Amino acid sequence: MVETLSVIILALVMTRLKLDKSDRKVGFEMFISSSVSIAVGTGMTLLLLRVMQTPLDTSLSSFFTKYSAAIAHGHNIVNVILVDFRALDTLGEISVVMTTGIVVLALIKLKPKNHKHDSQKIQQELQENSQ
Repeated sequence: MVETLSVIILALVMTRLKLDKSDRKVGFEMFISSSVSIAVGTGMTLLLLRVMQTPLDTSLSSFFTKYSAAIAHGHNIVNVILVDFRALDTLGEISVVMTTGIVVLALIKLKPKNHKHDSQKIQQELQENSQ
């Protein structure tokens, strides 16, 4: 859920950005950026493939299966893990989502003024005053 909300919030923020043509990369800059992106993507792919080759350790799964009913008195293992065993971690995730929401709300409310539109208004007012 956190990742989904992060993507949605990032998309909302990105729609509010005003990018100029000077922000775009051309030629050699684009080649360098593309090369770095491909290298990082390839490195992460190789790292994940290597991690997936290691054998799975099920000792943690066995612990939660054994003690979820005995210690936390719950039969839904996922809920017991989230509420009883990882309560502070879940509280931390909730606070991160709330903080992100507040920051995005502030970004949306405090969007910068459109300077071109303001300058056109000023020119019209000056023309009206001069007549």
